[in-house]
This record gives sequence, C-alpha cells and structure tokens, in this order.
Amino acid sequence: MITDTLLDSISVTCTPGDDVIILDNNSDVIDTYDASVVGEVIDDLTYNNLILALECILPASILTLGTLGNIFNILTLSQLTMQDNTSIVLLSLSVVDLVYTSVKTFVSVSWIVLSFDYYFGTYLINCYNVYIESMDVIAVNTSIHLVMFVSVERMIAVCFPFHVNKVLTPSRIRWCVLFIVIGNWVTRAPLFYTSYLGYVVRNNRTMYYPFTLDYINDSYSLNYIYEGIVIQLLHVFLPFVVISLCISTTIFKIVLSFQLKKELSSEGARLKRKREIRSVKVVLCVCLLSLFFSLIPTFATSIFNAVHAYDIEDVLTFRQSALLFHMQSLLLHIHSSFNFIIYMSTNPKYRKTLHRVLYRKKNAK
Repeated sequence: MITDTLLDSISVTCTPGDDVIILDNNSDVIDTYDASVVGEVIDDLTYNNLILALECILPASILTLGTLGNIFNILTLSQLTMQDNTSIVLLSLSVVDLVYTSVKTFVSVSWIVLSFDYYFGTYLINCYNVYIESMDVIAVNTSIHLVMFVSVERMIAVCFPFHVNKVLTPSRIRWCVLFIVIGNWVTRAPLFYTSYLGYVVRNNRTMYYPFTLDYINDSYSLNYIYEGIVIQLLHVFLPFVVISLCISTTIFKIVLSFQLKKELSSEGARLKRKREIRSVKVVLCVCLLSLFFSLIPTFATSIFNAVHAYDIEDVLTFRQSALLFHMQSLLLHIHSSFNFIIYMSTNPKYRKTLHRVLYRKKNAK
C-alpha cells in the first residue's frame, strides 16, 4: 500500500491494481477513483468495448459532424435572405450549439489521449472538469431555453398569424435571446469555479485531481437545495412543460389548418398557408429533438431521484453508472449536433441559401 501527502491536509492511499482513495487529515474518504468491480454484472471485455465506443468513437464522430454542421448553420442563417424571427433564434441556437460541440470535442479528444497516455489524458480531463465544464453547461442550458423560446414563437405564429409580427418584432426577439443567455449565466454562475486542481505524486509522476473548495463542503445543504430545486425547476421542468404544451398546441392548430386549407377557394391563400405550415415543421423537428434527446431523459432521472429520495446512481454498480452517464452525454451530443440535418431535410430555402453561400465562396477562390 502506498500513501502520499496531498496539499498538506489531504492524503491519497492506493493499492496497486485496486482503488485510489483520497483521504483528508481525519482519515475520512473524500473521493475514490478506479472503483472496484465487485458485484459487477458486465464483464471486462464488454465494458471496455462499450466505454471505447461511448467515450471515444461515437462522441468524436458526432461532435465533429455537429461542429461542421453548426458552422454551416451560422453561415446560412446569417444571410439577409434568412433573417426572419425564427431564423434569428435558430442562428443564436447554432452559435450556442457550436460552443457546446467545440468544448465537448476537446473532452472527446482527451479521452482518446487517455487511452494512450494515462497521466496526460487525466490532466486534460480534470482541467476540463475544473475550468471548462462551465462553458458547456451554460451552452446546453441556453440551447434548451432557446428551443423553448422558438417553440413559443412558432406557436404564436400559428395560432395568431395576424398579430405575431406586431408582438414579436426582430428587435424584441434579439432582446429575448440576450435575456436568455444572461439568465442562464446568472442562474448557473454560483455552481462554477467551486473546485480546484490538487496534485498527488504517484509512481514518481505528478497527477492532478479536482477537489471541492471548503466553503462548498460547509454549505452542502444549501447547495443541494439550490441544485435540486432552482436548477431542476428552471432548466428541466420549465422547458419540458413549455415545449410539450407548445408542440401539442401547434400540432393541434396545424391539423385544423389542413381542414381549413381544403375549404379555401383561393389558390394563393392555399399556397401561403402551405408555406407557413412548412416553416413550422423545422421548429417542430428541433423541439422534438430537444424533447426526446435532452429533456425527457433528464426529467425522468430527476423524477426518479425525487420519488425515491436518492440518486439513480446509488442503485447501480460503478460500471452501470458510468455507462448511463456516457449514454446521457451522447444524447446531449446528438441534441446539439443534428440541427443541420433537420434544416437540410425540411427547409428548401435553407438548402438553396447554403448552396448559394458555398458556391459564392468557391467562385471567390
């Protein structure tokens, strides 16, 4: 057994081939790493293959495509021909998703580095946990709230087509987007920068691990209330309810509009209504993507934790918890990466604008 001193008041005890246990000066366990496989039902080969796919291969592929897709979204939606109310929100959504996919690409690369160099890979991952994680947390929460906002905007456009341009002007849309970004930063700020990188010498190598600051440990109950009530209410429950209601209302109104379209005598009126319905399809697909790949898994986990009064990870083994975490992360990657595919498949105007932008840049060369 090897024991090393960590920051004068913390020590690390590790047995070769077993757990790494972090202890304070009262010999209380602070954290553990590389947990034991006792009680695991997943064999080593299956677990290693799944982790390789969920940590390295799939995230790297999805995030790379997502980063390129969000760049194309920004180039296309920023064109003057695309500047309507919905495109303003979708452009902001693409910028936020680009931040998320870029940061998560760094994490994915760090996991790949970890498979080749354990010490340097661990350092990169822990640097992300301490210094960079706040960026992708803000990005994914802002993305969800922007989807919630665009679902409300399209619901108003469908239900009140003659009043939407008076109520939701482009300047008001931009102010609402700014408010959403600042609001997400303010509500998440108290949970950021609450840890630091501590070091431990292991096998004559200095390794860095994140440790929670003392004032966070001293106010655990307050942090639990803030995380459990304020954050879950604003970032999970509210978007889930609003997006679900807006989608239901919009679909119901569209069904009625189809019946109305059959009764319209004017061909021009029917074509105009058809274009309006087609523009809503893009937003509906984006909302459904956010709902099924982000909000429903998070909402279900939150409900389970609230009903059973403990976290779902407490009833799972270490490997099951790790796989669950990586699958939830993979769903968030899809949520922020697949909007480009939705726009290309459902919006002819987007395809024409993107083709014109790329063709113009090609000719400029």
